[in-house]
Amino acid sequence: MPDRKYIGRLLFAAAAVLLAATTCPDAAAQSKSAVEKQRAKVESYKRDLEECKRRMREIVASKSSASRQIEQLRTQMNLRNNLIHETEEEMRLLQQQIASSDSVASVLDAEIGRNREIYAEMVREAWRNYRQNNYTTYLFASHGVGDAVRRAANIKRVAEMRAEKAAEIAAQEQVLGEHRAELSRRKHELDSVSLSLASERSALRQDISDVRSRLSKLSANEKKTLAEQSSYQKRLDSAVEELRRLTKGNKEGASFSEKTSNLNLPVEGGSVLRYKNNVAYVKGGRGAKVVSIYDGKVVKVSPDNTNRFSVFVAHGGYISTYVHLGSVCVAEGDKIKKNQQIGTVGIGLDDEGHESIYMNFALYNPDGKKLNAANCFKK
Repeated sequence: MPDRKYIGRLLFAAAAVLLAATTCPDAAAQSKSAVEKQRAKVESYKRDLEECKRRMREIVASKSSASRQIEQLRTQMNLRNNLIHETEEEMRLLQQQIASSDSVASVLDAEIGRNREIYAEMVREAWRNYRQNNYTTYLFASHGVGDAVRRAANIKRVAEMRAEKAAEIAAQEQVLGEHRAELSRRKHELDSVSLSLASERSALRQDISDVRSRLSKLSANEKKTLAEQSSYQKRLDSAVEELRRLTKGNKEGASFSEKTSNLNLPVEGGSVLRYKNNVAYVKGGRGAKVVSIYDGKVVKVSPDNTNRFSVFVAHGGYISTYVHLGSVCVAEGDKIKKNQQIGTVGIGLDDEGHESIYMNFALYNPDGKKLNAANCFKK
């Protein structure tokens, strides 16, 4: 007849399996949530891209200027490139979830195997006790009525544990079946995302080809006009003029001046591609942090037409601008410190289809005068 130690071992094993079964679904749920959030971002880019393509069709149908068509194609090209990167992230999360689900399925399969061994031993033990009349011997060996009651309870508990173990195995098999079904669904989704990604990459190559073809047909004057239209400077000047009124009375970062120097670049680990007028074109690695050059207050955060972001920070009456960010982690009205992260660098394509990871930085004084961005980074 099983003693207390035997019963204790069975109870411990059951508790360990139950713990494994309850913790795995939590991790799976978190992984699924990450995939769904990323998918929502991908779908948002798809809608923006479709809207961009619709505008492109309208522009072509209206026989607008070639420069306007190229500008729209550039927007479409960058949106598609952003979509590709977000889809790649969705693929990575799906692959991560598939690996996690596969691991969970393996753990559950192993636990079910161990539980089956435990259950088989419980059945064999019950059969031996039945054939050898051990239950009767166990009861008649009692030392008084109290001991007999305790032994009868032990016999009942062992029988209950056999039933519980059988039910536990059935429940785990159901969970395993659900994991395998989810695994199959995710693999199907991964195949679908992979096909979509290949299609978008092909379409991006066509966009690049279209831009090159249209550019080659432009006259010198049209190319000059297009370059002017594409310039960040005009948009920055307009935005800063509008924001000047928001800096009035601002005390955050008020010690900043035109003599401030020896500051870090606004991109961690970044380097300056070039300076043009008051703008510094700063490149960085994928996902590199964009940081504020000085203490200040965020006066505006806005997206542009390719789903990149611009952040404007007031340092007293001065304004620093951070344009073409891939993401932002500050909001209007936030007080920020020097070198505090405000976002990440954006990813775009040039007319030749080369990937470019960069942001544009510029400075303005309280009167709206453009300041040489290079001066504040001099060591």
